[in-house]
Amino acid sequence: MTSGILSSLDHGVGHVVLNRPENHNAINKEMWAAIPPLLTALQKQGARSIIIHGEGDDFSSGANTSEAAQLKNYDDAKDLWHSIRNSLQAVYEFELPTIAMIHGACFGGGCLLATACDCALPLKRRCLPFRLPGWD
Repeated sequence: MTSGILSSLDHGVGHVVLNRPENHNAINKEMWAAIPPLLTALQKQGARSIIIHGEGDDFSSGANTSEAAQLKNYDDAKDLWHSIRNSLQAVYEFELPTIAMIHGACFGGGCLLATACDCALPLKRRCLPFRLPGWD
């Protein structure tokens, strides 16, 4: 567990919580790297499904831009992208159902994470950066 991500198990439902509300749950490299082993750990503890959600007012504002601004070279950028890619692939291929419970901001990397899940459920009508048919 990192300081930016929490996990818990409640009645067979695993919870992965993006826990940086002061930064609108911007996802940093450490958080991306933590997601795959958290999913596996929750499954081993008996989870039958996984819900991913954000602490505070937002699901996720996306990538941690202050971290991205500090990338010094191509190798740093590649390393960050591989962390993101590996996490998204792990969520997408995970054998248990994964559900993104979206509230507030859901942009960039947050939107990528939500779409890697089997199901993305907005908790309010106006929380997605795109329109859903019939949700006027």
